[in-house]
Amino acid sequence: MTVGLAALARRGMAIVIMADRRLTYASDDLHTESWKPKLIPVSEGWHVLFSGEPTLAEGVVGRARSNAEPISTVAKLGRALQFYYETEMDRRVFMPRRLTRDLYLARKSDMLELPDRYRQEVDNEIANLPFDCTLLACGHEDGRAGILTLHPYQMVNAWEGFAVIGSGQSAARAAMVFGEVNPEDDVDVQLYQLLYAKTHAEMTSYVGYDLDAWILTPEKGLVKVDGDIVGHEEALLDRVLEDATKLPFKTRPEWKKPGWKAPRSAPSGWEKKLKDYVQSVAGEWKPT
Repeated sequence: MTVGLAALARRGMAIVIMADRRLTYASDDLHTESWKPKLIPVSEGWHVLFSGEPTLAEGVVGRARSNAEPISTVAKLGRALQFYYETEMDRRVFMPRRLTRDLYLARKSDMLELPDRYRQEVDNEIANLPFDCTLLACGHEDGRAGILTLHPYQMVNAWEGFAVIGSGQSAARAAMVFGEVNPEDDVDVQLYQLLYAKTHAEMTSYVGYDLDAWILTPEKGLVKVDGDIVGHEEALLDRVLEDATKLPFKTRPEWKKPGWKAPRSAPSGWEKKLKDYVQSVAGEWKPT
């Protein structure tokens, strides 16, 4: 249970990535903030955010890393996901019935056919098989950035220039569409856009407040964004968001109830500070 977001920037030359740290133990309805970020390195400059079961995500990435075939990192991730999906299918559907996939899908001519009702039952279980792991892959090939959402039965390219996974994805995606996230924009703009969307996703109880953010470029690789820039209520962009989303009305007496705090203005010179920081960690970009 989480929200993970990624958006292209600099006309597809950079990727901005963000995720919360909330972990949910669904069986006990417990929530906690993880000490580890939800971004896992794969290979050849590719990284994945995950939603769902951390053990599955780490297993998939580990299998992709050990794949020595001459294929792309994304293809390795896809094959690893398929392997774990089929393993779950064997464990949950076929093994309890003393079956294998081969015995079910390609029965020998000297074996009795399985009853139609039995097959329908198995087919329904396969169709509804839970697989709690979705990956959001971010990386570069031939100098161009790529964002793909990976699940055992689909691979979706972020043709809009952004993608979201996790239980908070509906709220976050709506905010990104409303904010008109555009891959033509620079990294500083996309950092704000992702923070805006991630904050909207916090309306879902399974999305936490704590977050991590990264910038990924071919030249600099992966850079974690400083906490002074984003990630807590005193951070630069968090203060900017507070100012940008406050009501446009003057303070009214009926609002001044116990515990009420007047919204603060954005820090002076915040845009230059943000731009200077981005250039220091991701290099300067001059659109042509």
